This record gives sequence, structure tokens and C-alpha cells, in this order.
Amino acid sequence: MLVIMAAVVQQDAPRRPQAGVRSQQSTPRGRSQTIVAACAISAAAGVIHAVAMVDHFDHHWSYGVFFLLVTYFQVLWAVWVYRHSSDRRALTAGAIGSIAVSAVWLVSRTVGVPLGPEAGDPEGIGAMDLVATLDQLVLASLLVTLLRPAGLLGRRMAWISGATAVRLGVMLCSASLFATLLGSHAH
Repeated sequence: MLVIMAAVVQQDAPRRPQAGVRSQQSTPRGRSQTIVAACAISAAAGVIHAVAMVDHFDHHWSYGVFFLLVTYFQVLWAVWVYRHSSDRRALTAGAIGSIAVSAVWLVSRTVGVPLGPEAGDPEGIGAMDLVATLDQLVLASLLVTLLRPAGLLGRRMAWISGATAVRLGVMLCSASLFATLLGSHAH
């Protein structure tokens, strides 16, 4: 995943930076660095959810189906947005979906999910789920900078776009890979 992201960023990188031009500007292939980072982060979270899906099917079929749907949404969203980077509906869906999954994670760690055999029983916090949630929150932040750059949140979070987004993407993809390899999901 990291090699693919590095190759895409290198391939899409502007040939020569221009003085006074923000790095949010489109690359020669028409994709901003922020879009490439957002796609990589979404795919990284999807990989973590794919690993978690296997474990959650053992607990209850509904938990496994939830993780299956989240995995497909995150990975297919990344592919769609990479190919259609100006699709505002997809960007909005990605931001809302990331925040929603983060909210489910927060509920599952504080009061427990309301359904299934473990209803009302909070889960522990593990490396994989913590990194996946961080992926999703950063992804939502990146998408806000793309969707509402002139809005209050967009202006306050503008610092995470462009080259900084690429750095965040590489760090989060690395953390996602290591968390997946460690496989520490708490129950």
C-alpha cells in the first residue's frame, strides 16, 4: 500500500513548484495531493476493517456484516474518488461515512453497541481500531478542506492539505500496516 501511494504521488507530483502557488493545486494528472492522500488513507482504514471483519464474524454475524460493508465502502470509495476526484457527492459521502464509523467506534468503546450478543458491553481499545479511527478522522478533515476550503473549518484545517496531507497519508498508511501486522484488536 505504501509503495503504491509513493508511486502515485511521485507520478502525480507537479514537475516544478511555482512561487506563491499552494501545493493544493492539481497535479499534471488532475489530482491534488490531498485527494491522493485521502484515497490512500481510506484504503488503509479499509484494510484494517477487513482484518477486523474476520474476527467480528466469530462474535456475531451482524458485526461481521457491518465490517464487511465498511471495508467495501472505504476501498471502493478510494478507487472511485481517485478516478473521479471532482465528485463532490462522493467526497461528502466519504466525510460523513468516516465520521459515522468513528462515532460507532466511540460508542462501542464507551457504552457498547446496542445490538447483538455483546450489547451494552464496552470493548477495549486496541492498536488496530485506534489507528483506523485516526485514519477516518484525518480523512474527514482532509475532505472538509476540499469541500469547504473557504468555510470556517476548511480555513482552520487548511494546513493539512497538499504536501502535509501526503506526509500524513504516508504516516497513517505505515501505522495502519504496522497495526494490522501486530493484530492487536481488544475484546
